[in-house]
Amino acid sequence: MKMQTVIDIYNQLFDAYKELKDSFLEQEKLKEDEIDNLENIIEERKDKMNKINKLTDYLHAEKEQAARQLEIDEFNFSSIEGKVSPKELGQLKAVSNDIKELLKEIMELNQTITSDYETKIKGSQQKLKTVKQGKKLHKAYAQAQQHAYFLDKKS
Repeated sequence: MKMQTVIDIYNQLFDAYKELKDSFLEQEKLKEDEIDNLENIIEERKDKMNKINKLTDYLHAEKEQAARQLEIDEFNFSSIEGKVSPKELGQLKAVSNDIKELLKEIMELNQTITSDYETKIKGSQQKLKTVKQGKKLHKAYAQAQQHAYFLDKKS
């Protein structure tokens, strides 16, 4: 039966989400001057997301096939209960709950990282504004100095 295949795909998805979470943890540890590393992490994260998308597509196809074999309309916990072994149902529920918890952790990490970057960007924007104002003041002062020469002639 396809049930073991579905369980295996769920486990692969869990592992893929763990890798994704690790990339968020790695990003969280980056220092401000490590932009090159950030770009690498983001590229790797894209690859991990593509892997997750492929696994998800594969999972949906296998669940549809399992639903046909079990003669049910939709593959969900309530519809497969009694049609699969309690052990298989337990494994599916456990890995599904693990994935949900992992997704919550990933979302929290993403929220924290996004908030940190927004704070850093606002700080950088304020510094840039201060520098621009300083340049304007310096330029205005320098121009004023150029025209402030007075030559007195003694008679």
